Amino acid sequence: MPDLRVAIATLKGLPPGAAANVSAIVMAQLALRDARLFDGDPLVDTIGRPHAAVKYSTVVLSGRQGQLRTLAAHAGASELTVAVFLEEARALNNQFESYRSLVGAASDDSVLVAVAVAGEDSTVRDATKALSAL
Repeated sequence: MPDLRVAIATLKGLPPGAAANVSAIVMAQLALRDARLFDGDPLVDTIGRPHAAVKYSTVVLSGRQGQLRTLAAHAGASELTVAVFLEEARALNNQFESYRSLVGAASDDSVLVAVAVAGEDSTVRDATKALSAL
C-alpha cells in the first residue's frame, strides 16, 4: 500500500484561531470518510493518556481563494478524498440543518475557507505544490 498524505489548505489571511478551527473541522470529515488515516485501536501512553493515532503526515497550508477552488476541483476529479468548509458556515453554531441548507445552495461563488485532501503522497504533494506553509 502506498504512503498516504493529508494536506489542509486554509484561506490566506484567516486569523490563526479561525484557521485552526476550520482545519479541525475538515480533518474530522476526512477521518470519517477515509478510515486509513487513523488507527482504530487505542493509542495510550504509560500513564493512561489517549493519543491521536494518526498514521500519515498531515500538513497545514495556506492559499488564496482561487488556489483553494483549484485544489477542491482537482481533488474532486482525482482519487483524492476531499472535504471543504465555507466562509458562511463559520457563523453557524450548532445549527446543522442551517448548515445543510447552506451547503445545498453553495455555488462556484461560495467562499471556501478550508479544503482538506487525503490520498497517495505524491498526488497530494502535486495537488498542493502552489500553496504556502501556514
